[in-house]
Amino acid sequence: MVFTLLIAADIHGTKTNYEVEFPVQPTIPDLHRKVELVFGTDFVAKAPPGCPGAFVIDRMQIFDERVELWVDLLSSTQLQEFSQIYVFQPETAWHREVQSKLPPAVRAPPQHHHVSSPVAASPSAGMNISGVSPNRSISVASLAHVPVAPIIPVAPSAASILLRSGADASHEEKVSMVFDEMDARKIRAIDLSEFQAFLTNLQFEFSVNTISDLFTKADTNRDGSISYPEFQRFAERYPTLLDAMHYRAREYWQDVRQKEGIEAARRLLESLRAREIDARAASAQAAAETAAQEGRLAAQLQAVAEAEAKEREALAILDASRQETERARAEVAARCAEEQAARDNERMKQLQHIEAQRDVEAAEGRLRLQESEQAQAEDRLREIERLMMEQQRECEMQRMNTQRARGDLSNAQGVEQQAAMISAEASRDVQMAAERVALAKGDLARAQDRERDCTAAHLGAREATAHQRVQKEKEEQELLICREREASKRAIEVESVRAVEAQEAMCRSLEQENMEHAAARAKVQAEEAPLIDQEVKLREQRDHLEQREAALRDEAGAFNIRHTGTRGVASPRSLHYNSPMGAASPLAVQGISPDRSPRRQFGSPISAHGSYNNYLQRKY
Repeated sequence: MVFTLLIAADIHGTKTNYEVEFPVQPTIPDLHRKVELVFGTDFVAKAPPGCPGAFVIDRMQIFDERVELWVDLLSSTQLQEFSQIYVFQPETAWHREVQSKLPPAVRAPPQHHHVSSPVAASPSAGMNISGVSPNRSISVASLAHVPVAPIIPVAPSAASILLRSGADASHEEKVSMVFDEMDARKIRAIDLSEFQAFLTNLQFEFSVNTISDLFTKADTNRDGSISYPEFQRFAERYPTLLDAMHYRAREYWQDVRQKEGIEAARRLLESLRAREIDARAASAQAAAETAAQEGRLAAQLQAVAEAEAKEREALAILDASRQETERARAEVAARCAEEQAARDNERMKQLQHIEAQRDVEAAEGRLRLQESEQAQAEDRLREIERLMMEQQRECEMQRMNTQRARGDLSNAQGVEQQAAMISAEASRDVQMAAERVALAKGDLARAQDRERDCTAAHLGAREATAHQRVQKEKEEQELLICREREASKRAIEVESVRAVEAQEAMCRSLEQENMEHAAARAKVQAEEAPLIDQEVKLREQRDHLEQREAALRDEAGAFNIRHTGTRGVASPRSLHYNSPMGAASPLAVQGISPDRSPRRQFGSPISAHGSYNNYLQRKY
């Protein structure tokens, strides 16, 4: 919803009036900043050579349409849609405020980024408030003593003239004002319907015949309408009625203005109440949002605690996995050492097997050598039979050596078999150690995998914890924003409540003032009703007496002709006859002073002297 204000200022001797728009009803600081922005560029662009400084705000006044006065702008509650504001600047050698007529509001220049509606669409455009700028010397404290409003409408109506007129208005001013008010068609002529409607609306308790008789007396030329000169003569004949018409017309329009002010105050009160309801709803919504945000923050804190617990659990699992990995590494190292020892033992056994094989081969070589030597010996035995006996011992010895060689061979073979068995056993130990190393390496790989998984889980838990902490900080920031928004809404609600209370007090004051005004008006009307009736009756008596006077003059003339032979007759004024128009004003005849206070009342409207008076006495 756009909030539009009319803001005027004096820019180097030229009154400038802009329509300025705000997204919402501005505060006083916001209004100051916007005014400085709007008028700052114009002030610099239109500055005469050598003019220093920039646009500075001294104070601001707003036009109060309810009392038709400029008042100091002190609070944002004084602002209404399309209110007229005037900005005062400090008086310097280059600037002096001069009271003059304000121009109609126009759109602000494009660089100010304001889009305004046409002037005719604004409520203030048709209310003639763009009169003159306020006087710098008028302040809030002195407003009660200012007799004339600082705004002068361009085309004043009869109602506004009546409202500005006081009890000291002259007779001619009252005649002009009442005639203009009665002339509904504005043709400078009043017909019977207008005359009757005027008296009826102002609650004159005249009968239809009395109103028709008064109209007939006013319409001297009998053309069916009362012209201004005829109304002037009528007012001279009925001054008390004129005073009552002027007073009641002025009081009527004042009552209308007061009721309009009360209605405007009530509309503003309804608007303020609606705004208060909206403020209460917004405050409740902000409180609900704050409570919801606090709930989300509590849930986020719980999520952070759970994430930290999961992180600690993952860290404990990671530590256990690392310890298990270290144990597996130690087991692998031990199994590798055992494997290495088994391999060393295998190599040693293989060397022993090789040595045993070499011994077997050496024994076999010796056996083959010995068998060859045995064959040679047998050959020598056969060849040398004779040496048989000699060689028999040697043969036996060689047999024994052969047997021992065979025993050595058998022993070497046994040692070889034993070494082969030991080597096979060592190979089996190496194979088992290799299998245990493979198993240990598998356990190590699985432990390393578990360690990597636990590390990844720990990193994930740490990231989740960091994310939850960041989310918690965001929720805390959002909670702070919600609390600030709630405080702002509560302040707006309090301000709305205060504005509603102040407006209610103002409405009650205006209604009380209107009631007192109506009571005073009723009292005055009750007091003047008999005076008006007396004036009408006296006027009727005077008219009747004037008619009888004319008839008596005719009879007196005829009487003088019959008795004296002359046609002359003394003038009533020469006989000291107090004619109705020659005497004091009808107000004095009725015992009413021009200030509407009772005076001494006369016993009779006519007192005559001389022979003419004697004639009247003899005649009647």
